Amino acid sequence: MTKNQFSLTRMAQPVAKLRKLHSLLNKGQNREVLQRGTRLLKAHPGNRDLLLMLARANRRSGRAKAAVSCLTQVLGQDRHQPLAWVEMGDARKQLGQNALALAAYETAVDLDAGCFAAWHNLGTLRLALGDAVGAVKALERAVQLAPDQGLARLNLANAYRAAGDLAQAEHHVAKAFTTGHKTPEVPYLHAAILRGCGQHASAIQALKQVLACDPRHVMAQADLAFLLAQNADWSETAQALRDRVNAGEISGEVAPFVCLSMQDDGAAQLLRSAAHAARNWPAVADPVPARARDVAGVLQVGYFTSDAHAHATLDLMAGLFAAHDQARVKVHVYAYDTTPGDEARARVQSAVPVYRDVAALSDQEIAALAREDGLDLAIDLKGHTEHARLGIFAHRAAPVQATWLGYPGSTGAPFIDYVIGDHIAIPPTAEAQFSEQVIRLPGSYQVNNDQRPVAEIRHDRAALGLPEEGFVFCCFNATYKICPRVFVIWMELLHQVDGSVLWLLDPGEMARDNLRRAAQGQGIDPLRLVFAPRWPSAEHLARHRQADLFLDTFAVNAHTTASDALWAGVPVVTRPGEQFAARVGASLVSACGLPELIAETDEGYLSLALRMVRDAAFHKGVRARLGQQNGALPLFDTNAFARKLEDAFEQMTRGPK
Repeated sequence: MTKNQFSLTRMAQPVAKLRKLHSLLNKGQNREVLQRGTRLLKAHPGNRDLLLMLARANRRSGRAKAAVSCLTQVLGQDRHQPLAWVEMGDARKQLGQNALALAAYETAVDLDAGCFAAWHNLGTLRLALGDAVGAVKALERAVQLAPDQGLARLNLANAYRAAGDLAQAEHHVAKAFTTGHKTPEVPYLHAAILRGCGQHASAIQALKQVLACDPRHVMAQADLAFLLAQNADWSETAQALRDRVNAGEISGEVAPFVCLSMQDDGAAQLLRSAAHAARNWPAVADPVPARARDVAGVLQVGYFTSDAHAHATLDLMAGLFAAHDQARVKVHVYAYDTTPGDEARARVQSAVPVYRDVAALSDQEIAALAREDGLDLAIDLKGHTEHARLGIFAHRAAPVQATWLGYPGSTGAPFIDYVIGDHIAIPPTAEAQFSEQVIRLPGSYQVNNDQRPVAEIRHDRAALGLPEEGFVFCCFNATYKICPRVFVIWMELLHQVDGSVLWLLDPGEMARDNLRRAAQGQGIDPLRLVFAPRWPSAEHLARHRQADLFLDTFAVNAHTTASDALWAGVPVVTRPGEQFAARVGASLVSACGLPELIAETDEGYLSLALRMVRDAAFHKGVRARLGQQNGALPLFDTNAFARKLEDAFEQMTRGPK
């Protein structure tokens, strides 16, 4: 088109009518824009301004395919229009065509590096796809272009939070406040950052601020319920929130993990997980065909985790990497940690043939890398726990994908084919609680490291804040697992056993005060609750020697903490519930050959704990059997466990999904 022709075209445009349509579009009157614009387009076919407005109105009306059609016509006339590419990205994103959306936004920024909308929308999509590093880069550019754009500041804060930089996240939340961006999402994100920094009291206030602005903010309700549980706040407010969870009123958008301890109902947890997975990680890749095995028939297995550092999961798995039979399995580790490296990570790196640091890659890029590595089986070790990246598996990292160890429940994701459990943690009657096919290991599903060091140091009780005489009950579980129901039983134990104490992991000042207040409310001297500071693993295991009995929690049992106690020779009394998370304790003590430590009712739990106090021969006999820990108990035979797990790998990769 010549310059004169372009001028004539511009002159021929229905300027007044276009201005009216633009005004209607800005007012959100999309239906009116579509009706008038469609009539106008018949008189002015191919008019770019009109097509752009129709594209936006269509997209806002949920008609993304129609929007793409309009934009295709626009870009067919002139491909050098950055705003048209931004609109195309928005429409493709609405259709779930994320790769095409990314390409559209990237074309827009290539055409105009000063296009705020292009950088902002590119950053938010990268963040949604698990590319926190790429999101930070794009959103930093957007903020440079529009420093007073509060939404961009908020999204940049969220990107920094996802990348593990809480200081920068808090900085940009504060900036969002100063720009006048007053939506409930600002204090909501601020609460998440404060919680990550351990500032629970401030986080609770921020969540209450969210709910003051929007009482129906479901995610804030769930997060507040969980944060109150983390701090042993069992007030009427907390109970009302828990009741809403149990009634199914808090679900949908909520992260499943935060509700796990509030409701022992596997079917409800599945519904919550499925809704969360569908909303956040729609399956975007076709199934990957099975790889032709090499002559040796070695399985290529990938473990995906954000916990390749000093962490409870790695404490359990550390011995497994070396125990795998290299004639059967070649292990790949894909670590997306944002924490600094440490000795634990170095040991993993030296123990496996392939270790990949993929923290800077997007979910799609990690899945593509795994496919290039020729994986037969991808194992997710996170499920719905913090820092999980299930989006990797939505892009299909391997022909067969399973979840194991990190999350005691269903992912609810159609792209996860299997969940690895055992006959006690997931009995046949519980299979309906899982979207995945259940694979059961003989014994317990939980791996343990039979080379875990226990420090040689022997503390006397006084040095640990414990009485020289008297029975020591302990529970080193996270505080959110402690519910009023189990706490009342614990206080009854202290009431019936003179001179006894309850030894807990120090949860911080707020929770400590709440627990002491709750004890006093049950007529127990608050000083009979003793709090243990957090210590390195070997030293923590060593101090278990001064405990007499570990008391399990209910809806979410002890997991690694139960194995810690059993490895250190401390009996664990458990009371199984209905969901996977509530049956782990029974799985672990059974794998130690101690089913007599399982109580079927709350009353039985109390009676069994009292028997451990009053029947010295019974208590001594249990401790003696646990003293055989060095490979003699099935729970602590890492090599035997590796063979069972490898058998399961074979079953999953050869059997029908």
